[in-house]
Amino acid sequence: MSSPTHRVQATRSGDAGISTVLASMGGDGLIGLGPDGVLWARAPQTPVVNTTGAGDAALAGFLSETSLEPGGPTGAHHRRSAFTEALARSAAWGALAVGRSTTALGSLEGAPDATFQEPDPTFRLSKL
Repeated sequence: MSSPTHRVQATRSGDAGISTVLASMGGDGLIGLGPDGVLWARAPQTPVVNTTGAGDAALAGFLSETSLEPGGPTGAHHRRSAFTEALARSAAWGALAVGRSTTALGSLEGAPDATFQEPDPTFRLSKL
């Protein structure tokens, strides 16, 4: 899978009853398939200190946004862009994690702002 398009094609599991799919692309961000469609989230490049736990941190970022009182007035069921926000937080927390020497984030201070867009089919992953 050498491009985001290939990753997106692999995430078409939504047809099988799966409502959300996250696919990490390492330093190139992640692809998410969810209620807002297919999106590519990226954070600014971070000097890599330690990649251990970065995927866990990214998943924690996603879950922290989508699990916050999902049925409450500010929960995911009541916010149109909850998936988009969760995807951006996921990319930010993953980027924050690789810049730390330990696997424990401890603080979220310094988490970069992540951006999201539709996947670019011409983009080539920096590492396979």
